[in-house]
This record gives sequence, C-alpha cells and structure tokens, in this order.
Amino acid sequence: MNDLFLKRLESYSKSLYNRVTKKAYLNDTLSLIYNDRPDIPTSIAYYSYKYFKDPHHLDLNQNADLKLITVLLASKYDHKIPDVSDRIQLDQLFECHNLYFERGMNHVLTYNVFEGHHPYQIVPKKYIHTLKLKDDITSIQLHENAGVFDMLTDKYPDQSFICTIGVMNSAVLILIERLKQQHIPLTYSGDMDINGLLIANRLNSIHPSITFPYMTVDLFKTHAVPAQIKSANKVELIKHPELKTIADLVLESKCVCYQEALFDKY
Repeated sequence: MNDLFLKRLESYSKSLYNRVTKKAYLNDTLSLIYNDRPDIPTSIAYYSYKYFKDPHHLDLNQNADLKLITVLLASKYDHKIPDVSDRIQLDQLFECHNLYFERGMNHVLTYNVFEGHHPYQIVPKKYIHTLKLKDDITSIQLHENAGVFDMLTDKYPDQSFICTIGVMNSAVLILIERLKQQHIPLTYSGDMDINGLLIANRLNSIHPSITFPYMTVDLFKTHAVPAQIKSANKVELIKHPELKTIADLVLESKCVCYQEALFDKY
C-alpha cells in the first residue's frame, strides 16, 4: 500500500489506520482501487459493486470505507482530504479518479433564474457556470420541498425560485456559490424538523448572508404538530442561534413544523 496514503490515514484517523493495517483483504482492495482509474466516467454505485459486491456500500452515508477511499484518492491526487459531507469538494476529488456521485440526478431545479424560453429549467451541474442569469433578478427564494416550490411559482410567477429537493446536492451548492458571488439576496425555507434545520444551518455556514424569514420560533409555535423526532443526536451540530432554539423546541415539544403548513404565509 502507498506509504503516503498510510501516513495521511494515520494522521486522519487512528482507528481507520488500524483497520487497514490489520486486514490484509482490505489493504489489497484499496491497492486495486488506487490503481484502477476508469477510462470513462463511472458511477460510484458501479465501482462499489465491483469492489464490495454492493452498489450501495459507498453511498454518501459517511461509512468507514467511503472515508478510507476519500483519504486514498486525496493521497493519490495530492488533494486536501475533504469532509465526506462536503459534496462540492468530495465530487471534485472523486472526479479526479473518473468517478461520480448521482451524475444523472446532480442537477438543480430553477424558476426564473436563467435566461431561456421557459422559466422552469432543470440544470445539470456542468452547465451552471455557462448559462446566463436573468438580468432582472432582485432576489431568489430557495425551498426545500418540491410541492411548495411548484405552488409558489404559480402564486408568484414573476419571482425567482430554486428547489433544493431536501438535502442539497453539489449542483445546488455550486449555484448558490455563483449567486453569492453576484451578491444576489437569497432566502431559504424548509421543514422545521431536525433534518430541515440542519440543512438551513449548513446553508448559513456556506452563505452567512442568507436569511430564513419563515423559519422562526413564532411560526414554529403556531404551526407545529406532533411527530416522531428523527436525527435528535445531531442537534449539537446546529450553531445558528434561532435555528438552534427551534431545534431545542422540537426536542422539548416532540413536534415539527412542515413547510406545507406555512404556504399561506409565503
């Protein structure tokens, strides 16, 4: 196994280092992966099946083997080791090895954002920097849920919208970065459950100027409904003050507030 990889892995995670050095079969597999750069762009699912006999083994779930391969490829291509939750950096690294995540799905759904014959556009990641933004954009609303996004484009046909469709893929993040550079004001609205608050918190860390006008304590208290609380162990990751207050209320009340409940407020 490549010495640079082992050195970086030991610095990155002692437990992963011990796992590799104590399991010969895993060491052999990583050696094969290191030397096997596909000739054509290849899906992670296909590559995962090839080496682990499971197309979902390297899904974006932060498992140990995904982290191992991330460090392996970072060593091969002299790349900073990205956090596996950082989709943009992770995509850039894996593309060096001709591998991709969700290539067919890695697009962004927009309305009145880019020039074109129709206000609705599904834009693949590779075209985000080449398409022309509309000249008359004054602000853009980002929405987590596709149903709410669709209804709002009917309600406000002259406004601009982006649908993140839940957890943001790298196409959405790249578009947000482009809009940030253009100083276009952005707002975000999503479910006020733990996962929705985590998405909003991540957006705030990427783009501190983004605002959350419909993710407030008052709206949560008015429209929350009882629900099974998921991802409660991730609340400590939420740093934005009001989002953290809402997250604490979710845990305390065992309630959540869905975007659909706020449609009349938009």
